[in-house]
Amino acid sequence: MKKHINKIILILLVLNAVIIYFAIVRTSNKVQKIELSEDNIINKVTIDYSVQGNPLSKIEVKDISNTDSMINSCAGSLGQSFDISGNFYNFQLKQAKVSMEYDEKKLKDVPEENIGILWYDKENKKMVIVDTDVDTENNTISFNTEHFSEYILVDLTTWKEAWNKRVVKVRNENSSFNIAFVIDDSGSMTSNDPEKLRLEATKEFINILEKKDGFSVVKFESSAKVVQELTNNKDVVESLDSTFKSSGGTNICSGVEEGIKSLESDNEKSKVIVLLTDGEDSGLKSKREELIKKALDNDIVIFTIFLNTGSNTNKGKTEDIERLARGTGGEFYTINSSELVNIFQQISKVSVGVDGKTDTDKDGIPDEIELGGMKDQCAQIIYTNPYEEDTDGDGISDKDEIGEQVEENGVQHYEMKSDPSIKKGKIKNRGEQGPSANADPSNVWDSGFKLNKNAFRFNNYQVNKNGGVCYGISYVTENAFNKNNIIQRSEKERISGYSQSVEGFDVTDDKLDIIFDSDKALPYFYYPHTDEINNSGNIELEKLNSDDADMKLTKCFFYHWINNNNRFEDFFKCDNLNEKGKEENVIDEDNAITETTINNLKLLFQNKKIVSVLFYSKSYKHAINAYALEKMSETEYRLYLYDNNYRYLDGNNRYLTLKKVAGTNRYTASYYDGILRLFTSKKENNKENNFIAIEYNGDFINYSNKPIAISH
Repeated sequence: MKKHINKIILILLVLNAVIIYFAIVRTSNKVQKIELSEDNIINKVTIDYSVQGNPLSKIEVKDISNTDSMINSCAGSLGQSFDISGNFYNFQLKQAKVSMEYDEKKLKDVPEENIGILWYDKENKKMVIVDTDVDTENNTISFNTEHFSEYILVDLTTWKEAWNKRVVKVRNENSSFNIAFVIDDSGSMTSNDPEKLRLEATKEFINILEKKDGFSVVKFESSAKVVQELTNNKDVVESLDSTFKSSGGTNICSGVEEGIKSLESDNEKSKVIVLLTDGEDSGLKSKREELIKKALDNDIVIFTIFLNTGSNTNKGKTEDIERLARGTGGEFYTINSSELVNIFQQISKVSVGVDGKTDTDKDGIPDEIELGGMKDQCAQIIYTNPYEEDTDGDGISDKDEIGEQVEENGVQHYEMKSDPSIKKGKIKNRGEQGPSANADPSNVWDSGFKLNKNAFRFNNYQVNKNGGVCYGISYVTENAFNKNNIIQRSEKERISGYSQSVEGFDVTDDKLDIIFDSDKALPYFYYPHTDEINNSGNIELEKLNSDDADMKLTKCFFYHWINNNNRFEDFFKCDNLNEKGKEENVIDEDNAITETTINNLKLLFQNKKIVSVLFYSKSYKHAINAYALEKMSETEYRLYLYDNNYRYLDGNNRYLTLKKVAGTNRYTASYYDGILRLFTSKKENNKENNFIAIEYNGDFINYSNKPIAISH
């Protein structure tokens, strides 16, 4: 009997060992293929994996592209994200090779070799680039991993540029800087910067430096000359004007070389070069990498600015100076002359930093940082309201939502827990607005404007029963997104002679300054709380004249509504359309929507700009914004719109339909706004018809034969 019991025990022990081996010790190798929707870029995923202790293992690939997962807000996103998981713990996974098949036609204009994968490291709150192998012949992207997570398909070039983009920072009290200003003084500056705003901008930058900082000034034309050796004496800046004569050629190379030399001697301080030019140096291409190496060897960061005025010597070729900046960890900017002072101020804030002493709403984040933007782990720039501790009104302070600031590889970002500018649950139908996801990329021109990111978060409204301020909203939206920085205190001249001015409200009042300081552009990210702004309706004069932070924004819209309605009325000459016997009229087929208009829109959207669209009829006037164009056929386009009569979050895709008139180069336009009426423009010189104008940066582009100057 005892002998039989021992046999049974032995058998049980063996069985137990076998079970333990198969259930815990043995590694199973499997291959699982998962089919996805053919509408996606990636339509098939194959996973070859080994898992320990789970012979019944199974993997699930869940498409999370249309969820509110943080990973979907990553810069460079191509619109597809996944959650890969298994019915086992991550520690059981020994290895896995994930291979994804992609449809190259759906990559739009992104080169195949640029695509990559990021995964979200939730424990450390950061996005990590996956080491992938892109097989362009077989259209697969593959990677090896020892854990599963959330993954997103991205354009790596866009991701890296966004990740390395500098934002406003608080200056470290122990830091000190030497700045070299390398300034173009070629003959073309006579017309491109006749008022020498470049020198005013340089002086203002120097004035914010501390006593422990130093600066030098180099001018260049056919050759370069150091007009101010490295010093911390700010008094010398007054003599700069007399040294700039605007003559000669554009020898950028020699200017940069002299700038580097002027900073070489002091290695205890952070070193920055600010380069401004309006032209091209043919020798820069061959010496560019050498200059980048010299700068890096001396720990110098170079910021480059191209003054794009329409009369440039290089016809907009900026690749070399752009690479000069990117290669040294700096930034590249294209501006017009009116933006010179602003761009120098911006460079000072992202390089030297701000003092960070002002915190109006006491939320623990300095005003300058809230206005300048905070980069999160997805490389998105988050803006908050310095007048409100809780910008999105969700009961959690901005500071608690944005998290702590960390620095990784010299780049600062915040470990954001949740977006402090967007109330949870407010974003609906993310990504559904705009051109079709399955459209042929060659038929789409998209500015990148997103309704749930860049649009003001409220409806059009009335001010003291004087009609909606749609033109004010349209104007501010266009200029804020395009960053033309023209919404400034200097614009507050008195407006008179307009019948819709409101008695008791002076649009030139100092309270109009909703930009917090006179040197800042309006933050287009502003999130209003006031019920009168969040909902369509009437704002009474008493409320308008209050010192409420949101009313400051309302006053800005009101100001631009009045100012631009004057121009609107002048352009359409509405009285002439309505009065009998008056044939004169600025509306004719020459300023209809034509092929020239279409080409101008393509160029603008391609260069990440948006425009204003103005509707006019005898009984209806409205102004909105257009941000993308899609070619539907050889005779039809769709112009996608942000209509401020509707909240950005209502999920409706709004567009103007443009149809070509047979035998002409003109297009009719029709738009049904859902409430008011079907708007049509036939452009047949009939006084009863509706008319449309398209405006960019103050110029009507749908009747101009002149090429548009684009500032990137």
